[in-house]
Order: sequence, then structure tokens, then C-alpha cells
Amino acid sequence: HPNVWRVMQAAEELVEKLFDVYLDKPLEMGEGWTDLMVQSDRRKLYRQVCDYIAGMTDDFALKEARRLFDADTELR
Repeated sequence: HPNVWRVMQAAEELVEKLFDVYLDKPLEMGEGWTDLMVQSDRRKLYRQVCDYIAGMTDDFALKEARRLFDADTELR
């Protein structure tokens, strides 16, 4: 259905944008992740960003989008 497809595309775009921001600015992920990142190589950083995003709830991802992009993304 077109509405479902639209929501899926918006969610994929949000995840991609979050991934790019966290990869470029890992400190945006917060203190719990910062210590691990400072000493990590690039390959480990990719995995840590993936793990961080994978652990997000939808609500937290939307909250992060508002915080990082000043965007009010709707996934409905």
C-alpha cells in the first residue's frame, strides 16, 4: 500500500541520516558510548553505530531526529 511504503521510506531515510551523523560525530551518542569510540578503529566504529541505532526505540529515534536535525519527522 502506498501509505505503508511512504512510512517505510521515511524510516529508512531517518536511520541513514542518524547513521551518518553518529559516524561523523560519535560523541552525539552520549557518554556510555564515548569511551569505547575514542580508541576504536573505523570498522569497530561502524559496528558500534549500528548497535546503537539497532537498540533504539522508534520514539527515541524520532527524538534524536528532532535533537540532531531540528526536524519533526512523522512515521505514520
